[in-house]
Amino acid sequence: MLWLKAFHVVSVVSWFAGLLYLPRLFVYHAQIQNAPPQPLLDDVSSFQRVLFTNSRVRALSEAISRGTTPLPDPDPPLNTLEQQGKVVFQRACGQCHGGPGQTTAQAPVPRFEDILTQCPRPVDAALTPRWAFAACPPRLARNARTYEIKLIDGSTARRVSSDPGRALLTGFVGGPAPLDDWNKLDPRPLRGISKTAPYFHNNSAASLEEVVDHYMQFFKRVQAVNPPNAPPPVATTDGLHYDRQPLPEEREALLAFLRKL
Repeated sequence: MLWLKAFHVVSVVSWFAGLLYLPRLFVYHAQIQNAPPQPLLDDVSSFQRVLFTNSRVRALSEAISRGTTPLPDPDPPLNTLEQQGKVVFQRACGQCHGGPGQTTAQAPVPRFEDILTQCPRPVDAALTPRWAFAACPPRLARNARTYEIKLIDGSTARRVSSDPGRALLTGFVGGPAPLDDWNKLDPRPLRGISKTAPYFHNNSAASLEEVVDHYMQFFKRVQAVNPPNAPPPVATTDGLHYDRQPLPEEREALLAFLRKL
C-alpha cells in the first residue's frame, strides 16, 4: 500500500462535503468505526430530503421515488443564449459534471480529475505562456505543505500541495492517472450554483466568472502539456481533437446557463 508522510501537520480537508451516499459519508467523513445503524441512516435521509437548493431537482427526486416515467427535465425553460450555453456545458463540462445532479462522470473520463485549484498552481515556463491560472489567495497559499511519498518500489518522491485530496484517504500516489489520487476531489453538485458562491472545494473562486476563466486556463494547460496527437479524454470528445475547451466567444453563453441551473 502506498502511503504519505506529511512534513507538517495536515489540516482537515473539506472535499468530503459533496458525498451524498450516507454510509460513505459516515465512514469517510465522520470516520466512524462501526457500520451506521439503519434507523440513523433513515433519519439523516429524511432530513436531507428537505435540503434541495433547486425546486426542479426536488421534483426530479420525487418522480424517481414514485417510479414516474419519463422523468422530468430538471432544467428550467432556457432562452437562446442559455440553450447555447447548455450545449457548451455538455461538451466542456459534462464529462465530469453529468447526470441530473451534474455530479456523474461520463466514460471514458476517470471519475476523479485534478482541476488544479490547490496551491501552488502550475506556472507555464514557456517564453510566451500558454496558460495562466489566477494566483492562489494568500490564505490558501500559506497552507501548502511538502509531502514525502513512498512508492511501491521503495523509492520516495516529494510533492507540494495545500490539499492532496483523496490521496490522504487512499494513499494512492505516483502511479498512472487512475491510481494516482493526488489532488483528486469528488465532483460537487452544481444545481443552484448561482446561489452558492464562493466556489471550488477551497472557496478559491469568488464568482462563476472566475470558475469559467479557471477552466478555460485548465484546458489550455492540458493541451500544452500533452502530445498534439494524443489528447486525454478530459480534453477530447472524439479521441482525436482538443475540442472540449470553452472558446472565448462561448464564455457568456456558458455563464448564462450556469446561472440557470
